Amino acid sequence: MKHSITLLLLVLFSCQSSDKSLATYNIESVASAKGTEVFQDNWDNIRENYKFPEWFQDAKFGIFIHWGIYSIPAFGTEWYARHMYMQNSNEYKYHVEKYGDPLTFGYKDFIPMFTAEKFNADEWVELFKESGAKYIVPVAEHHDGFAMYDSKVNSWNSVNMGPKKDIVGLLQKAADKRGLIFGLSTHRAENAWFYGGGMKFPSDVQDSTITLYGERLERNQVNTRFMNNFMTHTYELIDKYHPRLIWFDWTVNSPQIMPYFNKIMAHYYNTAIDWGEEVVVNTKYGYPKDVMVWDVERGKSDALKRYPWQTDTSVGKKSWSYVVDEENKTPEQIVQDLVDIVSKNGNLLLNVGPRADGSITEEQQSVLRGIGEWLKINGEAIYGTRTWVRYGEGAIKGASGAFTDSHATSYTAGDIRFTTHGNILYATSLGWTDGKILISSLDASKTKNMEIKNVSLLGSNEKIDWNYTDKGLEIQFPKNKPCEYAYSFKIELNGLAIGDASYTITPDNNLEISDYIYNHSNKPQTVALQVKNDNKVVKEEPFIIEPSVRNEYIHVLTEVSNGLCDISMQIEGLKTSAYTGLFPALNFEDNWKFHRGDDMAWTKPDVDESEWEPTAKLPQNWETHSGYDAPRVFGWYRKTINIPEEWRHLKLILPIGSIDDAGEVYLNGICIGKSGSLPPNFISSGNVPIEVELPEHAIQYGKDNILSIRIFDDRGDGGIVRGPLGPLKVGK
Repeated sequence: MKHSITLLLLVLFSCQSSDKSLATYNIESVASAKGTEVFQDNWDNIRENYKFPEWFQDAKFGIFIHWGIYSIPAFGTEWYARHMYMQNSNEYKYHVEKYGDPLTFGYKDFIPMFTAEKFNADEWVELFKESGAKYIVPVAEHHDGFAMYDSKVNSWNSVNMGPKKDIVGLLQKAADKRGLIFGLSTHRAENAWFYGGGMKFPSDVQDSTITLYGERLERNQVNTRFMNNFMTHTYELIDKYHPRLIWFDWTVNSPQIMPYFNKIMAHYYNTAIDWGEEVVVNTKYGYPKDVMVWDVERGKSDALKRYPWQTDTSVGKKSWSYVVDEENKTPEQIVQDLVDIVSKNGNLLLNVGPRADGSITEEQQSVLRGIGEWLKINGEAIYGTRTWVRYGEGAIKGASGAFTDSHATSYTAGDIRFTTHGNILYATSLGWTDGKILISSLDASKTKNMEIKNVSLLGSNEKIDWNYTDKGLEIQFPKNKPCEYAYSFKIELNGLAIGDASYTITPDNNLEISDYIYNHSNKPQTVALQVKNDNKVVKEEPFIIEPSVRNEYIHVLTEVSNGLCDISMQIEGLKTSAYTGLFPALNFEDNWKFHRGDDMAWTKPDVDESEWEPTAKLPQNWETHSGYDAPRVFGWYRKTINIPEEWRHLKLILPIGSIDDAGEVYLNGICIGKSGSLPPNFISSGNVPIEVELPEHAIQYGKDNILSIRIFDDRGDGGIVRGPLGPLKVGK
């Protein structure tokens, strides 16, 4: 069986001859694809020419679909195909007990069992439409390498075997019929390393071509064969199905792959022009957020973002694909997440995991219909809206970063999220009260010449009592609930609103400050805007505020007072603070070095760093360095920082970000902070950004200081995975 049927997931050379157009997809020729050539394979060009599609910004809500061979064992997660070849894993033990040794019954042997006898694309898409989704994204090929479409370059596909159907094609037709936008995801890049465990012991993948040409590539390893294979599969999907969105998993974010991936982006964007469509690329990190749509897996942002972004998460808490012991989220949790995400300029891509037979569980169907019922009442506050000057207000900001959405958030009526459409402000309260709420974002310190014309509640015919004072807009909840959760007040405004100024530190260590201003009127307004640094005016100019939209003002300060400084923006008496802290800001992202191992001497300043490998920057996952075949090992990040003598008597706080899995922070060899606990009592702190104080006795003022961070890689996803990482704050 092993030699007669191996899971041959790459037949590039043997199959290319059947389609001459596919033979042209290679690294040398792809950049000069036929047709439109507006986009070139570099970020500056793409940034100049790319426009985020209006359809994506209007849609807000889509459905992700993980369905494939992994739905047959329905155990663990959609990573069953990898873990069943990792001895001592739960999946390996389960597989041996139920199906036998992987040498005699391997992953390939599930394929004949995957008949999908109950699959009906029209029924699926009708359900998705009932949920209120505006686009769908089926997984065309997951890490396991089995194509769920009619492929000319991958003979292991759902037309040749298994269901004997073009699953992707059928879903595309059903979506087109019902007016839903069609996208897809491809995880082909992950296939190169996915089956590495099966090559370490006798199994049906050993000595086979179950991975790329029979070799397991490290995640940061790139060669021409890998890229030709990945690009060929990707271009086939683009040219065959014309998706308006393509979602990629994280392997494409490797710095070694990025130059090639830029070619894919340019080709896709150019090809879409020939179709007459505007399209979206989703990636997770590493790329500029103005050349594609940034995606956060199972998590959210805690701030309003300048560019559109997306959360991808699942109804199921345990797995993306169907598993028999799944636990599902409630419609209330998902609706609250949707409202929070949209208020911050994001979309929600919500996954369902159908059973192997093609049916969707009754519980997940119920969840989707519950979301749809809410959107029938409140969709006006979601679809086609745009962000306001701030995302919301209330005690709870919501979770931030990837893998933070497993538990529902206990919101109250005072936790409010904002969206806009023209001069309408939608204020969605995430909880219910029989009393009143106060929207302080409309108080006199944040608005100019503001008047409230009317307040109503979507889905309710009751008259809403409200009162507008200098402290904000006070709203009395009605007697009856129009829906079960999340209540959207429609507020008709006239006047000027200003947000909360923010800052970023540019690569050349200048301060870029920005603020959002909303003109709730039908005419442009000219306002006087000032930028102050330590109460001195450094910028003053008139600024035209366009009507009925959010305006953003951006200014870069190249000369900032050294030491402790305060920078603010003022618009005709309205002041908003942008930056209060130390300057020049120390760069804590670039010039880190990495070393695997656990030599405690590495905390000391005099360590020889010549053999340490440089990293691009932090935050980043440790996958770039270790991969999933090196679990339960330690490693170190290390960099040099100079702390000015003038800061000697200030309390300095360093935001470290989120450390997976457990870590320690050293300054000049002195431990100044820990996260979690070290093995065997491992506790992950990956979802909790931490801060550490730099103790004065550990600092060498006016000199170079060695900052070292120790990481324990328990599961293969260690690292400093999310920001913020610096700049230094001033403690009280």
